[in-house]
Amino acid sequence: MTPLFGQFTRSLSLLTPLLAGLTLVIMSLLPLDLTGGWLIVPALPLMAIHYWGLVRPDLMPPLAVFFIGLSFDILSGGPVGLYAFVYLATYAVLLSQRRLILARLMHQPWVGFAITMGIACVIGWLAGSVVARQALSPAPFMVQCLVSVVVYPLIERVLHFLQLRIQRELG
Repeated sequence: MTPLFGQFTRSLSLLTPLLAGLTLVIMSLLPLDLTGGWLIVPALPLMAIHYWGLVRPDLMPPLAVFFIGLSFDILSGGPVGLYAFVYLATYAVLLSQRRLILARLMHQPWVGFAITMGIACVIGWLAGSVVARQALSPAPFMVQCLVSVVVYPLIERVLHFLQLRIQRELG
């Protein structure tokens, strides 16, 4: 392997969490109707933020979280800054409780994500209500929370595979 190629693969490994988050942003915006007209989209970008925030927070800094949220805001056509705020606020709570989550829920990542998703739903509902200048119905937030928790184990497997590849590449 040439030194230049080695540097490129190392750089790509360092960017994998951000790229995974951005890929999940795009996937969450794809028009996919599996529910007969109901728009229920799991919080895919938050799954990457949660996973990397626990496993490798050094590779998912707050700036990357902000960029993922801002990308979601811009590409979805929503209020610019809303999801950037929701993701950053949720990430701050996640990091503040990281040791506790890893110590008590290390073998139950699904439960840890359920807690993170619940926090994100409350923050999202509050922030959305502030932006809308009225109390929004919490039902869509609760449904998204439930769907996200159900889908998380599938996405977590893919993210875990990527993390093993990074670990192998970075040593």
